[in-house]
Amino acid sequence: MEHQLMESEWETAFNIFIRMEDTLSMFIAWAKTDAKVHYEIVKKCLYEMELYTSHMPEFSNHVNVEVNGYSANCINFDVSKNVLSIHQPIWRFLAGLFTASPDILANYIVKETKDSDSSSALNALNTHVNLKDKHAMLLEMPLRVLVLYAQTHAQLWRRNGFSLINQIHNYNSPLCRFEMYDRDVLMLQVVAALSDPTSFLIRLYDRFGLAKWAQLGSEDLPLPTLTANTPTVPSATPEELSKITVLIAEEMLHLLIIILSERYIPGVGKNVTFMDSLKREIIHLLCSGPKPFSFIER
Repeated sequence: MEHQLMESEWETAFNIFIRMEDTLSMFIAWAKTDAKVHYEIVKKCLYEMELYTSHMPEFSNHVNVEVNGYSANCINFDVSKNVLSIHQPIWRFLAGLFTASPDILANYIVKETKDSDSSSALNALNTHVNLKDKHAMLLEMPLRVLVLYAQTHAQLWRRNGFSLINQIHNYNSPLCRFEMYDRDVLMLQVVAALSDPTSFLIRLYDRFGLAKWAQLGSEDLPLPTLTANTPTVPSATPEELSKITVLIAEEMLHLLIIILSERYIPGVGKNVTFMDSLKREIIHLLCSGPKPFSFIER
């Protein structure tokens, strides 16, 4: 992490997003009303994702990460050192499309077509969107932003100006949260449901820099080895390194709890309606005490 000598301009992108947010939500709602429209839009999103990631060298540079005898291919990327934007509109738009009805989502397959009739198999590929081998691509960009969010919460980006702090605040604020933070979590839930659980967890550990921490007996490892991939500043003391590792681990476990338990979203939780989602959100707002209507209204 490097000290920033000047503030980067960030307000314009958020101003544009705020003006588009309602339109995006309505567009997603419209796309979920028709299977053909939904199918074509998802295909276009996946095409744009593949085109975008084809220009990112790390997507062709996978590394094998092993944790306690289990391994998974992970994309070689360090959130604390490499370039990252908090704006990932294609991934978030696609995440919203995954909340469509089961009848529409029946057009998506996540494995190779096994059919003795080759013509039937070809027809299935022409009428279905195959998400096989796309799990890492779907997961990567939302996870990077959530790791950056966790690092900021763990105070790893202090003394780097207010640009990132303000972006993270807006990312999780009621003004932008639904089409930003919530969509990133939703995409992680989608990928978790499609992926092998072990591979998903290892990729989560790797992106948070906790692969060594997750090893059995990690408490017996030398501190430099344990914190080798921990994002930090060069002047950090061993005690600070240890504290940072614990904070990042807490943020990762908190995210994992959210992925597993945040089910009150139509299209995610079973038989959850918009009113159920709204009721739960209001209860959470009121659990800390009485609030005026102006505070509850978004």
